[in-house]
Amino acid sequence: MKSNFDLYPRKRILPYDGMSITAGVWDEAHRYHVQLHNAHQYFVHGTGIVSGLEVVASDPPDSIVYVLPGVALDDSGKMIVLSEPVAYDLGKKIDGKLYLLLLHREVKAPAPEGQESNAPTYMQDEFVIVARPDQVDAPHVELARLNRLPVDAPVTDAADPAAPGANALDLRFRRYVCPPQPEQVLAGVSYLGDVPEQNYHLGLNRLVRPLAAVSPFQLIVENHTPLDQGLFDYGLVYLVATRAARLDKGQAEILRSYVENGGKVLLEFCERVENEGTPAELLGPAGISLRPAGAAHAVFQSPHLFYAPPQGGVAQERATVWYDEAGVLATNGVYGSLWSGGMQHLAVSRGVIRDAIEWGVNLLNYLLSQV
Repeated sequence: MKSNFDLYPRKRILPYDGMSITAGVWDEAHRYHVQLHNAHQYFVHGTGIVSGLEVVASDPPDSIVYVLPGVALDDSGKMIVLSEPVAYDLGKKIDGKLYLLLLHREVKAPAPEGQESNAPTYMQDEFVIVARPDQVDAPHVELARLNRLPVDAPVTDAADPAAPGANALDLRFRRYVCPPQPEQVLAGVSYLGDVPEQNYHLGLNRLVRPLAAVSPFQLIVENHTPLDQGLFDYGLVYLVATRAARLDKGQAEILRSYVENGGKVLLEFCERVENEGTPAELLGPAGISLRPAGAAHAVFQSPHLFYAPPQGGVAQERATVWYDEAGVLATNGVYGSLWSGGMQHLAVSRGVIRDAIEWGVNLLNYLLSQV
């Protein structure tokens, strides 16, 4: 944050009885409070994006980008609010590096038709979005950057946000005022079959803090969640099952409807599953179609990088992960036992437990990030 101490108002009007209140005096008195408020926002909260204001390219790509609703504080402490999406056309006149900037503007509000001449006049806060080849001296908030080559090239979202190429929106320089408030997700632990007591709910609880540290999700875990109509109160179901477990007709219909309505499912077999068809046999009646996740699947990429599922909790063997794009992941790694600290009959190292926890964070982050 740059030092901008001139924002702080160092004097204010001292009123006295019989004082003449002109428009100028009135404006100066109120401007003190505005300046004090802006100084507070700047020095206490900083400058940047408070929430929202995502920038996305058109689909299909063209010269238009969309700025979604949100709030920002510029470097004079003024709040800028976009209450609805805004389409901005970058045009076809400037190539090379472009900065997409958001600025605050205060203008005189137009008088309503038929308003009396002695009615009060209002000032209103507005915003301005500009794209230019350099930064501006005026207070502003950076929304995105872009290296446009050639001048008429369509603008796209970055395939890799960490390394955006030419003509892709570069969001790496966006500054945030404060971390966003976490999204609370109620997670239920359900059991199918004669599941041994391995403290799977404790294991899921052990992922709450590491998940919150690297994602916007705050998990709240409840144990022994039945597969009934109450399931729709949960954003995530951690389903722990044996090889021989099967859904009855009612459970299958509940789970089908739950997934169709946006619910997320993490299925874990509590024992080694050699038959690749076992996960499909269990979830198939619920209309869930699983397939193995390859090394390029997003679950391996973020927030921790994996080439393959890490060592599981059964005989120290590597596990398999299956997925359905509707928001379902399945694994046979018995990771829940590792998340809770290990298995009594199997000595595992701290490194194995750490890898399992990071993998669990990837599983949950992937599911909860699916729209």
